[in-house]
Amino acid sequence: MVIERGEAAVRKYVLDTNIYIDAIRDPQEEEAFGMFLERNTPMTYMSAVVMQELRAGAVTDTQARALQDGIFGAFERRNCIAGPSPGAFKGGNLCEVATSCRRSCERYGWPDE
Repeated sequence: MVIERGEAAVRKYVLDTNIYIDAIRDPQEEEAFGMFLERNTPMTYMSAVVMQELRAGAVTDTQARALQDGIFGAFERRNCIAGPSPGAFKGGNLCEVATSCRRSCERYGWPDE
C-alpha cells in the first residue's frame, strides 16, 4: 500500500497470515522475515484479521503466549494494528458465512449431538 502525501509517497506494509506462519515454521523464512522487519518495522502493520487467524491456530496456551509476547505485543506497543473498515461487515457477510458453515456442518453430521 502506498499513501500519497504531496510529492512523497509513504510505503506501508500489512503482511498476510502465511508470511507469519512460514516464519514461525521455517528457520530460513524466520531469518528473511527478520531482515525484512529490520528495514521496515516503522512501516509494517499487523492486521487484526491476521491476529485472529494466527490466534485461532494456536492450540495451546504456550503457543498463544508466544504469539502475544513475540509478535502481537510488538505491534500493539507501537499502535500499529490495522483493522477492516466498518463497511467490511455491512450487508450480513459474516452472517452469511456462519449460516453457510452451519449448513455444511449439519450436512456432514457435525457436531455430533
